[in-house]
This record gives sequence, structure tokens and C-alpha cells, in this order.
Amino acid sequence: MFGASGSVPHSSAVPTAYTDADLAAVRAALLRGEAEVQFADRRVRYRSIDELLKLEARIVGELFSVNQRPRQIECVGDKGFL
Repeated sequence: MFGASGSVPHSSAVPTAYTDADLAAVRAALLRGEAEVQFADRRVRYRSIDELLKLEARIVGELFSVNQRPRQIECVGDKGFL
């Protein structure tokens, strides 16, 4: 499990960023009531629908935190009052 220096060995399976296609695949599986998702090049079976719902929430969070800009509103008044 740990290397000679006490560190965790490097894994070749580096997680990648989620895409809209990943979100669509998860949602399609949820609509079918299945816990198995076909991603681009692999099929993943999750332990439960609850775990799949958590994955959906994580994907949504990552997609929208990266793609959305903070909202800025400018208020202008001509009488000195807003």
C-alpha cells in the first residue's frame, strides 16, 4: 500500500475533469433506474442509486463552478439615492 518512504504510490488512473456528456450519461442511468453508467470508453457499476445521485451532484458542482462567472450588478442613481 505504501512505498518505502511511507508515501502513497502514484496511480496511473488520474481523475479527469467531468464533461456535459458525463452528466448526461449519469442522468440517463438515473432515469432508467440503473446504477450502471456507460461513459465514453468504459462502463461503471455503482453500488446504489444513492451513490449515483451523489456523483450527479458532484459533476453539477464541478461543471458550474468552473463554467460560470460571478454575477456582478451595477446600481446607478441620478438623485444620490438608490
